Amino acid sequence: MTVLARTSTIQGPQKLGPLTPLVGEWEGNAGVDLSYHNLTDETSETVYYERAVFKPIPI
Repeated sequence: MTVLARTSTIQGPQKLGPLTPLVGEWEGNAGVDLSYHNLTDETSETVYYERAVFKPIPI
């Protein structure tokens, strides 16, 4: 069995300081967009789905 070691210049989350907790994939569907419509003088709500991916970058 051969094990290949992969070396990289990515320093990983340990080098991100206070941003470390953001690393990963985040998604949710609890967002609500409120908008005002001048023509009808009403406010409406639109729900939305959001996905964000945070990865360390090579240094």
